[in-house]
Amino acid sequence: MTAGIPGTGIGGLFYIAGALWLPFRGLVRRLRGKPVGWTRVWGQAALAMGILAGLWITGELLGLLVAYAFPPALAASISPHAPMTRASNLFHAVSLLLGAVSLSAVLVGVQIARLVVRRGEGRSLQRRR
Repeated sequence: MTAGIPGTGIGGLFYIAGALWLPFRGLVRRLRGKPVGWTRVWGQAALAMGILAGLWITGELLGLLVAYAFPPALAASISPHAPMTRASNLFHAVSLLLGAVSLSAVLVGVQIARLVVRRGEGRSLQRRR
């Protein structure tokens, strides 16, 4: 999660993943004969795609800003082993990757907790009887 870039936190990525999943879920619901509000589905998916485009552009602009602030000659004089030639790709890739890893860790933790709580509830019901 990168501070200052909205949408790269676990909440933003959870929304984006859910909104991008909506058309597939809508298709499954439609095949089962249930009603689907396609206007809302495509509106949410388009909003999520706009957020992803905004994140990408922000990463590109930050990369350009860093590359401008630290030109390759200056970067080579600071650390000759690590010149800043791919800074723009680094920012948008790392910000999305760290957010996705955080979201995955939270979702896995929630699913493990759900299984533990369900097992605990079953035991407490058996004790009551």
